[in-house]
Amino acid sequence: MKLWIKVLILLSLVCNFTPYHQIAEAEQMSAQKKKGKKVPQEVQDGLARVISVNPELAALALESTDFWEGSGYYGPDLWKFSFVDPKEREDSHVYAEVELDSKSGRLFEFEIVNVLPEPTKPPSDDTAKRVANSFLAGVWGDYANHYRLREIEVVTSEYDVEVERPVKTMVTYEFFIQGIQVERFDIQVTVDGNGRVIELRNDAILSPDPSQFPDPHRALSSSKANEIYKRLLDMSLAYTWQKEEDDQNGQPILIFAPRFYNGAIDAFSGELSNEVDSWIDQKPQLVSIQSQGIPLIAKSRKEAEKLVTKEFGVSLKGFRYVRDSYVDDDEEEDPYISYHWKSASKSKKQVFVTLIAERKTGRVVEYEYMDGTTFPKQKISFQKAQQKALNILTRYVDKETDELLLTYSRSPFAEEDYPDWIDPKPQTQYPDFMNYSFRFHDLYQGIEVGYSSYFVKINPETGKLSSLEMENESLNDLPKPDGVITVDEAAESYAQANPLQLVYQWPRYYDQVRPSPILVFVPKYYESSWVDPFTGKYKKKE
Repeated sequence: MKLWIKVLILLSLVCNFTPYHQIAEAEQMSAQKKKGKKVPQEVQDGLARVISVNPELAALALESTDFWEGSGYYGPDLWKFSFVDPKEREDSHVYAEVELDSKSGRLFEFEIVNVLPEPTKPPSDDTAKRVANSFLAGVWGDYANHYRLREIEVVTSEYDVEVERPVKTMVTYEFFIQGIQVERFDIQVTVDGNGRVIELRNDAILSPDPSQFPDPHRALSSSKANEIYKRLLDMSLAYTWQKEEDDQNGQPILIFAPRFYNGAIDAFSGELSNEVDSWIDQKPQLVSIQSQGIPLIAKSRKEAEKLVTKEFGVSLKGFRYVRDSYVDDDEEEDPYISYHWKSASKSKKQVFVTLIAERKTGRVVEYEYMDGTTFPKQKISFQKAQQKALNILTRYVDKETDELLLTYSRSPFAEEDYPDWIDPKPQTQYPDFMNYSFRFHDLYQGIEVGYSSYFVKINPETGKLSSLEMENESLNDLPKPDGVITVDEAAESYAQANPLQLVYQWPRYYDQVRPSPILVFVPKYYESSWVDPFTGKYKKKE
């Protein structure tokens, strides 16, 4: 992340008020003299428009003019003008800041403080809307027509602190090009009880020109995009655990779950875009096993040490046992007991071993072997690691189990798919993240049981087990999948309740900004949701 770099000048003025046109001339001369940076005519004209619609600003004195180099994270290159009270009354705290886009000269952000007496109440919604609309039309002209009112809200808290006596109202607008919303380009105009605009805040990363946006008339039809959407949803039956507010234990329910939750479909090619983050589950893979059903039980520290050596091949000779005194927030007995061992301090390599079991039954639910800060190298293939993970589970899953569903797999050595405009940054890595990872789920009548799973990590250098999580649960009393709707019906129900919408997005990656915006289809709601397989109704997590 880059910080803005202040690169130009501070312009000092005499205490007495100087007319704006004289200040502008003095500022230009000073800029050329000190940095060779001249305020563009477009920026001067933009500042004049702001002053013309704000009489209080015209009464202040220009204190400084600065050029701020923007970044993709914070915004565009800006000219920033700071104003103060020319009479310099002690403790008056009167000031104003005007930020203008360096290329177009359009107002980007604005704030004016303590110029008028503090009002006693906020403006009415009608007044706030009228004043905000008039302000935007005055500073932007026709460009203001790209903004549509979203909401009007009295400001009742600031900086997470409740306001004792609200005196201002925020008017929020969304940005549209050719009738299509540009996401995350909203603005907020604050109007106080005096009926004056005191602040403009901009969520955008730049002040765009309408000509930069791709032509929406070349986009896929809504019906075509919807067909692509339903294929991406790839709805499938799954059991999940539903916990009601008044039910501590909860119950299993059957749902139709989508694989595609959010992301963007390119409006022209119909492909899932790699320009923005997308959340789409991996395609599950059915695997057959011949389980041995070996129980993993450790009812004491001594049994835990024997199990670690016998089943996982780790000798704890020379290791120091680390006591765990963890108690949960409710000060009730933790249902799990943890055993931890650490290699001797003089060892060449620091190794940590953990085993977690159910306190009452001794059933092992997690094992972990972590060898300090060593970053493993890739010496075994991803495919071989996957087979090793499956072989490990074959030993320990219930003997009645003959199939598992591989729902997630990850290689730390896989290359990310970046678009051409991105120069990837080195990602912070930790040794534990450098393992091959695999998640398997139990099946009931061929249906994934989402809350009963196994997570395995394999060291890519040694091929040994790094971590095993046995999160399997009883498969009794699951609802029967009788009388459920079809996959196509589930997809249609989901797509109708959470339809696609055509939007513009301007992707960014850290401080890198795509040269131009993109036009994409995205789901209307980003939420955890599913379809009831018996009623066909769309459901969402509240």
